[in-house]
Amino acid sequence: FAMVGGTVALAQNALPGEPLYAVKRVTEKGMAMVNGNDKIAAANLELAAKRLAEIDLISQKNMVKNLPVAFKEYRNAKSEAKKEVAQQIAKDPKNAAKIIKDAAVAMKDIDEKEKQVYGALGVEQNASSTDDGTDTASDKAIVGSLVASLEGNDNLSDDQLKDLEAVKGLYESENYRQAL
Repeated sequence: FAMVGGTVALAQNALPGEPLYAVKRVTEKGMAMVNGNDKIAAANLELAAKRLAEIDLISQKNMVKNLPVAFKEYRNAKSEAKKEVAQQIAKDPKNAAKIIKDAAVAMKDIDEKEKQVYGALGVEQNASSTDDGTDTASDKAIVGSLVASLEGNDNLSDDQLKDLEAVKGLYESENYRQAL
């Protein structure tokens, strides 16, 4: 038990491309599942933010050979988080606006940090992306649910109605990421 516990503790500082990194990922996923189904989306968004921080740390440590693995881990974590948000919305469409609002803050923070990290590396954001359509489908589902939940809402202010129209325009032009 001490050996397993020690390995898990050591793995918490592992970075993508290092031997104990798989142990770290398994531990994090296990902790996310323990939190309960209603918290999985938030936990996955937190993991995506951690994967992005790892890219930043790897670049600071000049561990260039580990960057491809780190980018892949980040893309996977971010995609998984978006899928989970879309699944939560599908399970509970009445609370779509609340689910999206809670997730939107984390997604916005991740996107801003992504711009900073990629800018520091001199990497174009789309250059490290290999979207297989999963992210696009998740973004489309999230935005579509949000629009549907807000349409016909008589409690929206004039500014909120303008924002909703802008989001609908972006949705119709298939610019789901910007709509988010």
